[in-house]
Amino acid sequence: MGNVIYSEVKEFTYCLWTQELPEWGEARVRGKLNCFGDGFMLLMLFVDDDLPLPPAKVHHWKRKEKIDLYIPFSKMHCFVDLLRNENHVFAHIDIDHPELTHLTTDREHLRDDD
Repeated sequence: MGNVIYSEVKEFTYCLWTQELPEWGEARVRGKLNCFGDGFMLLMLFVDDDLPLPPAKVHHWKRKEKIDLYIPFSKMHCFVDLLRNENHVFAHIDIDHPELTHLTTDREHLRDDD
């Protein structure tokens, strides 16, 4: 399976900007969603739908991985809805291929001791 993190999202925060859009790497961001779990921080950055998406990026911190993932702004409400309304949401993060990162309610990949 390679270098994969599969862990529950323990906490999340989000922010929307209406006027002065901050720049994150190569993109001006309209909204962001931070997902925190054991060993990771997933930063979902939402950009205008008509703009090209910058590539996903992994940052290696001392005790966790941080992943920047760019997503069209029109999809932000779906992710917020998932995190607010589901009891258990998991992040599936492939460190070698961060563009494949996704959120899921599927517990299938959890080990018995998790």
